Amino acid sequence: MAHEFLLNIQDLMNQNREEEAYSLLKSRVHEFREDFFFFYLKGSLETILGDYATACESFKQSIAINPHEAQTYSDLGYLYFLRQMPKESQIFLERALAIAPGDIGVLERLGMLHCWQGKPAEARKYLEALVALNQTAHSAWYYLAEIEAAEGHWERATRYYAEARKSKDFRREALFGMARSLEHQSRFREAVEEYESLIQEEEDLESLARILARIGFCHMRDGRLHQSRRAFERALQIKKDSKVIYGNLGALSLELGDLEQARFYLMEGLALGEDPELLIQLGVCQLRLSDAVKAEISLKRAMGVADEEQAVRVHYLLGKAYLAQGRYELARACFLKIISDEHVDVDCLLLYLEASEHTRHLDEDLRDLRKHSGNELASFHATVLFLLSRHRQEEALLYAKQGTDTFPEDSHLWFYKASTLAVLNQHEKALWALEISIGLEPAMAARAKNNPCFAGLRKSDQFLDLVNISGRGW
Repeated sequence: MAHEFLLNIQDLMNQNREEEAYSLLKSRVHEFREDFFFFYLKGSLETILGDYATACESFKQSIAINPHEAQTYSDLGYLYFLRQMPKESQIFLERALAIAPGDIGVLERLGMLHCWQGKPAEARKYLEALVALNQTAHSAWYYLAEIEAAEGHWERATRYYAEARKSKDFRREALFGMARSLEHQSRFREAVEEYESLIQEEEDLESLARILARIGFCHMRDGRLHQSRRAFERALQIKKDSKVIYGNLGALSLELGDLEQARFYLMEGLALGEDPELLIQLGVCQLRLSDAVKAEISLKRAMGVADEEQAVRVHYLLGKAYLAQGRYELARACFLKIISDEHVDVDCLLLYLEASEHTRHLDEDLRDLRKHSGNELASFHATVLFLLSRHRQEEALLYAKQGTDTFPEDSHLWFYKASTLAVLNQHEKALWALEISIGLEPAMAARAKNNPCFAGLRKSDQFLDLVNISGRGW
């Protein structure tokens, strides 16, 4: 009779009639005080109904009656996992494994527990043991993939996600994980295929917008800008309150030369709230639209909310805006604030020297540029290029010589030296410097072929040999 009652409880549970089963069970507690399976079912029902604390006590009562059932220890350990009590969870799961070594359910739960705790080595031990016993243990493949992805082992992660996605239960998460792994391997078109598979199955609009945005990022990084913009436009139709989507649409439109559309997207994004990236992009857009005054306003707004890294970009763009307005002292001051940055580039230093020229600081700033610049190599490049553009070849040659002495492996400085010597009709020295430049970087041969500085050398056999031999196969 008691056996039939417990079977009836199980039947109700299989029919998802948990509340009815639990009500019946509680009404007969006094009859089953020494039955471990009764308390096991009671704990299982309480777990399903969300009463985790009471469920723990029921499982413990079951264990007290029969301490040899691995499943009870396993379910109690998993319950502690759900309650975010990892120490207790591990104790009971390890007891379950001691009773039933190789139990795939226990191995899975121990793997999950250690994954959740951020212990990849321990998790891997249990999960690899699980897949060795059961190659179709898709949950184990999924958690192994997550471990490999977290450690940056993208190829292995991709293989494991491919196994995990064979399971209906893990298909969605595995598809997304696989797509991200492919992204990290720069396999963008394959990643897009995985994301497109997700779109077919996704019903949640927020998730659908995120997937479309990922497709947009993949196309963007693959250089397929029109496809990227279409993906972000699809995402925007679903999620109209995303500054990130507006920002990417603005940046893509800028890149595609659609300046009015870029301005529209950036302004729409800013209507949702101040954002330094949107303001910086808007400033760029306004500069390209030759509206330096509005660019200045946008960039000053950006400065108020920018972080340290963004502030460097804002100073650079503000300097350009002031240059465009003929406000050279302000432009020079902006560039002076950022040229000490170790990542300062040649373009920034050239603009700084241009502002210096208009403010009568040029000779002083040329002399001190290496001292002020955080990038000594870039300072040599900028100085030589600026002097060449102002037809001050003798001075350019002096700095080029200093540059090649300081950076003898830099092909560009040797190229600048060669072109300067060629303009000064020092042809033998020019050919010598050009040969060194091309030896360091064969691509310099193509630049030399069409560079007007070498016009006087184009009939020279040595020059022709240099540019043709080095350029062979192009």
